[in-house]
Amino acid sequence: MKNTGLTKREKILIIIGVAFLVLFGAGNFLIIPAYNDYVEKSERVVDLRFEKMDIEMKIAGRANDEAIRDRTLERYDNLAASFQNRMSNYDIDKLITGIITDHNLMPINLNIKDVDYDSTVSKRPVSVSMIADHSSIKNLITTINSTDYIYITMFNYTMKDGALIVDIDFNLLILDENWSTESIEEEEQD
Repeated sequence: MKNTGLTKREKILIIIGVAFLVLFGAGNFLIIPAYNDYVEKSERVVDLRFEKMDIEMKIAGRANDEAIRDRTLERYDNLAASFQNRMSNYDIDKLITGIITDHNLMPINLNIKDVDYDSTVSKRPVSVSMIADHSSIKNLITTINSTDYIYITMFNYTMKDGALIVDIDFNLLILDENWSTESIEEEEQD
């Protein structure tokens, strides 16, 4: 008699083997790929969060940069308002002589050096000799020092025939008439 049936022990071994193959197959073909996919996606989420933070910081920085730019342009406008516009020698003579005579001083000599207007702000050297008294010259110097467009570069005085002769050299700052904050904005866009 031939016994073709499997013994109980063989059946259990086959069931254990099949279960092992199913678990091994499921692990290799389902669980491990799903876990690897999960890890990759988690890393991508972390990368995207850092990217988002970086973009948010750039946006905040951009808004800050624009605020700084606007404040700077406003400061330029305010500074430009304190400078004299391009002036002829006659206009400079009239301005300086007016300032001097307003302080009860008598100008003797006024020299204005010509310069090329090659930048946004040009310095026009001016030399003045005048008959003065101590209080008037002190008031003149105070007035000049309170302006943003004139500054003293040399001061000298002598007594001549009982009169106080004062020599002052200063620079008059002249703003190019074509200058504006719009020209700065145009340069930034280029």
